[in-house]
Amino acid sequence: MARKNKKNPVPSPRASASPDKGAGTLWGKLAESVSAYIVSFVLGTMLTGAGGHLLLQAKAEDLALEREMLQFSRFAKEEESASEMAEFWTSDRSSNVEPFTKLLTVVKRLSDSVTAERLDDAFVYETFIWNSTFISHIATQIGRINGHTFVDELYKNLQQDYVKELDAEKNLLSEVTEIVNNWNKLSVERRKERLGQIFNKSLEVKTSLAQTESRMLQVVQKITEKKTEHNHKYNEINNQITTVARKKLLAKVGFFTGVALLITGIALHLFKKLKSPT
Repeated sequence: MARKNKKNPVPSPRASASPDKGAGTLWGKLAESVSAYIVSFVLGTMLTGAGGHLLLQAKAEDLALEREMLQFSRFAKEEESASEMAEFWTSDRSSNVEPFTKLLTVVKRLSDSVTAERLDDAFVYETFIWNSTFISHIATQIGRINGHTFVDELYKNLQQDYVKELDAEKNLLSEVTEIVNNWNKLSVERRKERLGQIFNKSLEVKTSLAQTESRMLQVVQKITEKKTEHNHKYNEINNQITTVARKKLLAKVGFFTGVALLITGIALHLFKKLKSPT
């Protein structure tokens, strides 16, 4: 009996896979689901809106922190200037010990020479040169102190007291210089009168010095307290900056995730429309 040749069955058109069968893929399944792109739109819109709002909020907080940091820096700069002035005053007192010791020597020489006919020319010349140099030094100090600009009333008061003290010292030196230069022309009575004026100006210097010293102690105490306060404030601002930076990062992640979901939703919607029969 002849064997029948078995032929492979030809698959029917229905049984063959459609080249369009994207539905077998995850993308196709998502595209066929109406809820998929609706969810993408909703979530995308929510995340984009929330992320955008957080970004704007973080930007506003950033600006507020920048203003606060600028204000903090201004006050910190003022404390630094006040501290510099206090240190300068302390070093100035030390450097002025020798000049004022010399000044006392000059005044004593004048007191001992009230009835003398004239002063030695070398002494007059030496005193003139020395006093002129010291007066010039004090004028430089006044310019340096006035170079600071303060808002705080205590610091401004110290600045004014310090300048007043330096002015009193300069006036005293100028008075001594003038008396020494004119000593030989003055009568005994006039010499005594001028020495009295030197004594009065010395008292002015002493009073101004005490006032400045008292104010300086207040300033030093305030600077110490402010430094502690500034360190605390600086750490607080830095912590806020870190928090805002994290918020901005989360906002950006949320915003761009929302944008990605919106694009995905649009793509799913377009894919479904292309698959639909026209």
